[in-house]
Amino acid sequence: MAKVTGMNTEFYVWTGSGDPTSEDRISNMTEIGEFGWETTEVDASDLDSGEAGEFLPGPTDFGSFTFTGYANGANIQRLQSLRATKSANRELNFGVYTPGAEHANFKVKGYIASFQVGARTRNDLITFTGEVRVTGEPTWDWEPPSAQGGGD
Repeated sequence: MAKVTGMNTEFYVWTGSGDPTSEDRISNMTEIGEFGWETTEVDASDLDSGEAGEFLPGPTDFGSFTFTGYANGANIQRLQSLRATKSANRELNFGVYTPGAEHANFKVKGYIASFQVGARTRNDLITFTGEVRVTGEPTWDWEPPSAQGGGD
């Protein structure tokens, strides 16, 4: 079986209930961190449990994921709009799509929990990093309209 790399991964951020457009894509990404979940447990032990505890699965927390990239003329305006959404404390839609990795693609609702712009030096690119806090359950196997052959 062929291995899938993260090359050509697309990262989208948009508002509203519809699908993103090409203008909602954040370009020049260098890394999108791990994404997963953790299920809490509910102690269901009672006086009939004896010496062993009994547990039930509780709510699932889909946690957060990080993103990293570098700023340039193509995405600087989009990054400024991300900063504006944080100051407004808005819930956003986030989508991660990697061609060839269908079961690893997802769309979530969440908010930007942190965002930093890196140092500016004479010869280095200006980098940015951020963290998305996920709220609710993701949509798995998600594809942006461009991958569905629909374009914008």
